Amino acid sequence: MVIEYVTLPGGNIFEDVGFDREEAANLKIRCRLMVAVERLIKAEGLTQQQAAERLGTTQPRVSDLVRGKIDQFTIDSLVNMLSHAGVPVPVEGRGPKRPAHPGAVVRIKLEELELSVTEAAQRLHVSRRTLSELVNEGRGVSPEMALKLGRFFGNGTESWLSMQMAHDRWRVEHDEEALREANRVEPAA
Repeated sequence: MVIEYVTLPGGNIFEDVGFDREEAANLKIRCRLMVAVERLIKAEGLTQQQAAERLGTTQPRVSDLVRGKIDQFTIDSLVNMLSHAGVPVPVEGRGPKRPAHPGAVVRIKLEELELSVTEAAQRLHVSRRTLSELVNEGRGVSPEMALKLGRFFGNGTESWLSMQMAHDRWRVEHDEEALREANRVEPAA
């Protein structure tokens, strides 16, 4: 079995498949709202016509929704449907989650493949210590390690480098000392 890619909880599948960050965030919210509408329909055993009446929309719109036509709906239209049905729409006020450390993903993949760190290290031609430090999030993924992991897991070098970059970026953007130092820098122009 070849594992293509693992998205840890808190990831955004739309961003993973290539949408820019803003569009991916919008799609993720719309997807969650569409799932909430579908759950309401299923929980109450509504026909599409009954659902349309309950949601304050038309049966063809409900048909588009249950067929997953996400491009046909805005966040506003979905919030309005849920509100019309009396379903509370939660608003998340928390900031972005810390991206997963690539080592955590390696750990999950090794568990799924039922491989020990020692076995995987041998197959990757790296020391057990190096791989252990990675899976325990004590070291990052170098370009060389990304190349090996991409070949080993079959998902390419870029995904590992992207994970590392996202993790490093989040870490430095949430490091108060690093931010203070960066604020001392005067722009070149």
